Amino acid sequence: MSNKTKSIIVSFTLAGHGAPNKEGKDGKFNWNAWARSVNKDAEGNYVPDVQVVDAKNDNCTFAKANYYRGEDGRIVRRVKISGDALRHAIFGSVNNAAIKEDVTTWIAFSASHEGIVRGYLNPDKNGTTVKNKSPLYVSDAELDNGAISQIENHSSSGARTDTSFFAKESVGQSHFSGEAFIDLSELGVMSCCDTFDRPCVKEEYQQLFEKKLSENGFSFKKVALKKKSDVQPEICYQFDDATVNALVNLLLEKISNIRIGNATECVQFEGMKVIFVNEDGTREEVAFKDGRLEKEFSVASQYEEADYDAALAAERLTRELIQKTKEKAPKPKKGKKAETTETAETAN
Repeated sequence: MSNKTKSIIVSFTLAGHGAPNKEGKDGKFNWNAWARSVNKDAEGNYVPDVQVVDAKNDNCTFAKANYYRGEDGRIVRRVKISGDALRHAIFGSVNNAAIKEDVTTWIAFSASHEGIVRGYLNPDKNGTTVKNKSPLYVSDAELDNGAISQIENHSSSGARTDTSFFAKESVGQSHFSGEAFIDLSELGVMSCCDTFDRPCVKEEYQQLFEKKLSENGFSFKKVALKKKSDVQPEICYQFDDATVNALVNLLLEKISNIRIGNATECVQFEGMKVIFVNEDGTREEVAFKDGRLEKEFSVASQYEEADYDAALAAERLTRELIQKTKEKAPKPKKGKKAETTETAETAN
């Protein structure tokens, strides 16, 4: 049995002070549902020794949280940092509208380490929408050190207004744990055709894209691939194992630099455990030290090479069908048929 690696699981922890990922005033409704549940036992009777106050003030900021049903029927609330906030902390604000407007800048981004591991989507209503699904999945990181949050009242300086008094949920010393998952097979392949509606680059810019990939040190080949569980081939860029290893090391380094904060709260990366999930079903912990994994891996791909001409034929057929769909006459609006009939009768 092969011992190639299918995926990598990263269990990470964050530590600091507070819960900087906020929900806003809409979180009041979830808070109140939880508060009422905590104040009752499984039979719905009031519990005098446990009392969590409802949030009355609309000017209240809450920490993001997940909610679970406890064994006693009451709701369990766990303060969190959302997966979206963590992805933003890992990658920052790079995939913005300004990048998408300029072809040269967009190609530079989409062919970069950042673009490949983050993923991107550049819609085009009149042409080809290009996209690259991120091979990284990030869970919420939940508070795990038993810290108890509370609602604190605050006031702003200056003239008193309806919003000068406000409340904010606060947490003391905090510790969060979360998990990330890297799909190595998807990290190693980027489709560049329309067959499955996921081209990573427009056809007219492929040469420029390939040039940028080479300049950035990626070793790749343009080849027809199909999933082992499928029969339909597509044209793709396939990276070699050394390139995929380099991309994973870059991604792990970015995870190790996570820092999320605001004016009064901040949490940052504390540590992580990296697990290789191998093709033969085994799992292996590998250390990440000084910006690199201490062991390299070979990718267990879910793809296999296919006939290139068959892949080109499939792409041509897909484009023809798309064009026919665009050329179809639009359905008449409501009342259009009656209006046409009335006009014909008048003409007669």
